[in-house]
Amino acid sequence: MYGALLKFGWKRQIQYRAGMALRLAGDMLRLYVKGCIWLALLRDDFRETAAYTLASLMLLILTDTRISGELADRVRSGMIAVDLIRPVSLKWYFFFDQLGENLLRFLAEGAVLIPAAVWLWKLPFPSVQSICFGSIAAALAVVLCYSIQYTAGLLVFWMKDGTYTRMMTDSLFTLFSGLSIPLWFYPPWLENICRYLPFRLTVYEPVCIWLGRYTDAECIRLIFLELGWLLVTAALQRAVWKRIGAVLEIQGG
Repeated sequence: MYGALLKFGWKRQIQYRAGMALRLAGDMLRLYVKGCIWLALLRDDFRETAAYTLASLMLLILTDTRISGELADRVRSGMIAVDLIRPVSLKWYFFFDQLGENLLRFLAEGAVLIPAAVWLWKLPFPSVQSICFGSIAAALAVVLCYSIQYTAGLLVFWMKDGTYTRMMTDSLFTLFSGLSIPLWFYPPWLENICRYLPFRLTVYEPVCIWLGRYTDAECIRLIFLELGWLLVTAALQRAVWKRIGAVLEIQGG
């Protein structure tokens, strides 16, 4: 079932080749502009920062999700009633459908962006250990990011609109995940706040593992920390679902 959803999302993304081409062009421009900015600001540490920018962009493609908007649309239309009686988890139904699209974008854009960035800025290659640990951390980051977005998206059952939850989660990820700026540039007080939140585990920490900034022991600790936060979000989702059962109101349909 989940494999079929993954395949369906992949095929749907293939159908919109023009959209993929435009996104690729936009991501190439974003990567180039950011690289130019870092090159101007950080002559000495540019290669590591440029590698961080590239890796964070690729991870952003994998973690992209529209679950908040999807839930809002289905609650308003009443289609959520159909979703709830399907013989498949609502959470994983959306996850694998979205993952199919993201994987195709990752492969298609990565085949262009990664070689271009490595050639243009002479970026360093990660070690085998960094690739192994980083890939595990990135896979968990994809699930953790989606779980956080899904948990926030469930609030639509009360708010009836996913706009605010999406704005809220996007702002939190932008500020605390290290998506736009590596957290090592943050002031110490703000970096300490980030360490107590799960958002850094979705971008900053997996990328730092890829860059070889951590020892093997630290990599293993971060992976277990990701697993811990996945358990926390799962517990929050169960608690929210119990409340949804009492207040669910199907509109339209």
